[in-house]
Amino acid sequence: MKPNHLCLGLIAALTHLVAFAETTETEETIVTAPLMGAPLTLNIDAKAPRQPMPANDGAAFLRTTVGFNVIRKGGTSGDPVFRGQAASRLNLVVDGMSFAGGCGSRMDPPTAYIFPESFATQSDALGSP
Repeated sequence: MKPNHLCLGLIAALTHLVAFAETTETEETIVTAPLMGAPLTLNIDAKAPRQPMPANDGAAFLRTTVGFNVIRKGGTSGDPVFRGQAASRLNLVVDGMSFAGGCGSRMDPPTAYIFPESFATQSDALGSP
């Protein structure tokens, strides 16, 4: 009885190998895209309305940005996560200085004290309408 099960298993395996060997080639696909000047630079307008809701703090603003996620802390604030890096592994720089939040023990995330609408955009700083 056991050799029959072994033979059936080998036959099933061989039929799958034959099916994989009979692959057909697809026609060539050409993908074109504009040349990126700075692939790691992301320009975001903090005063532009964000969906689904306007940001109430820095974490809510970053949550709608590609690549970021948020771990909720408390009622409305959150700790940003960028590709698995969070808390002390993700340094937030505000006005050229590293910002750890209001408490040194990270009881509250630094994004709770960052309000996106209070920052000037590049066009505001240059005086453009």
